[in-house]
Amino acid sequence: MTLYVIRHALAEDKAGWADDDHLRPLTLDGRRQAATLATWFNGTIGTIASSTTIRCIATVLPLAHRLGLEPMLRSDLLPGREADAADLARLMIDRDASVLCTHGEVIPAMLGLLGVRCENADRATCEKGSVWKLERQPNGVIAGRYHKVTAVT
Repeated sequence: MTLYVIRHALAEDKAGWADDDHLRPLTLDGRRQAATLATWFNGTIGTIASSTTIRCIATVLPLAHRLGLEPMLRSDLLPGREADAADLARLMIDRDASVLCTHGEVIPAMLGLLGVRCENADRATCEKGSVWKLERQPNGVIAGRYHKVTAVT
C-alpha cells in the first residue's frame, strides 16, 4: 500500500515564538499550503495520523475535513521519537492508503530507519508542506518519492 508522509506546513518562526512550541500555529502561507495539500491527494485515504503539535494538526485538518476523517493524534510523531515514528509508519504502510504528518527533524531519520530507497531526492529533503510517497515493493523494499507541493495563492 501507500503511505504519504507530510512535513507540516509553514509555521510561525520558532525563534520568535515565546509560548510552548507545541502551540506554534501555521502562518497564512502555511494555511494556504494546508489547503493545497487537501486537494493534492486524488486517491482514497483511509487513515490520517498527526503529531500532537498545533502546526501538524492544522496541516492535515483541511484534508481530514474533505475526506470526512478524524485525524489520530500521535505523540510518537514528535521530534525525539524517530524510532517510534518509524514503527508507526511500518504499521500504516501495510494497511490502506494513509497519511501521517510530522516534523523535519523526524522525517530523514524515519526514512533511514525504514530503509527507504529514495527515487528522486535525498532522505534529508523535506521542505515544509512537502510529501514523501512511500510504497512497499513486491520484494519488501520501501520506495520513496519526494513531492514538493506548491501552495495555491
